[in-house]
Order: sequence, then C-alpha cells, then structure tokens
Amino acid sequence: DIGNQEGAAFTERFYRAVAAEPWQADAWRGRTLAEVNRIRYDRRNPGATIADDHACWLAYEHFDALNRKHLGRSLPILATECGYIVG
Repeated sequence: DIGNQEGAAFTERFYRAVAAEPWQADAWRGRTLAEVNRIRYDRRNPGATIADDHACWLAYEHFDALNRKHLGRSLPILATECGYIVG
C-alpha cells in the first residue's frame, strides 16, 4: 500500500478522527500530525512485498503461502482479539 511503500501522509481529517476515538490513551502518543507523517516517511519500504515485510495486517497471506508450499494446502484459522481457533 502507499503507506508502507511510499510513506504516504495522513490527512488532518484522518488524524483528528483517530484522535477523537475512545482509546485508553492518546492514540498518537503526543505526536503532532507532522511528526506522525515524518515517521511514516522515514519507515517506508519501497518495493517491499508481503514476503519481504510480513509484519502487517496482511501477514496471514505470507503464512498461508508457507503452509501451501510445505503442507500443500491452507489451514483454516479464525483469529480474533481473544486468540485463534484452528479448525
């Protein structure tokens, strides 16, 4: 995505919307929008794919590819905030 690949900047609208959500603490940890966008830019990964950088919400695609490669099939796993269920 353009956030990971290019370090695309968040908009003021998005920044304020997240700040207004009921988190248990400051969602931005005291960082200004400019600081958040600088961090995003500094940590960008141009050309990275799921196989190169699988620490993201699409990580399941990386692990599914490994399962298919080594086991010959996918493993159905349902994961939630309370853990996972294999079945």
